[in-house]
Amino acid sequence: MDGPVRPLTRLAATAAQMLAVETLLAEPEALGDDVLETCLYLFRQRLHESAGRLGDHPSAGPTFKYPTNPNPGENHER
Repeated sequence: MDGPVRPLTRLAATAAQMLAVETLLAEPEALGDDVLETCLYLFRQRLHESAGRLGDHPSAGPTFKYPTNPNPGENHER
């Protein structure tokens, strides 16, 4: 590729949301808010479930498995 490098200028909404959630959950202790952390894990699960429905089709390509909350006892669901 000898042409100019074009930066990524746009992500699909779901991909952008997944990236944001994964970035925030990279260091969950740094959030300092157990409720926010729990909400992010739940939102991530919802995003993955909706992406999984799309990934069920054979032409959708590989699907990825993300780890769940490593400390499930720390979720403070009400």
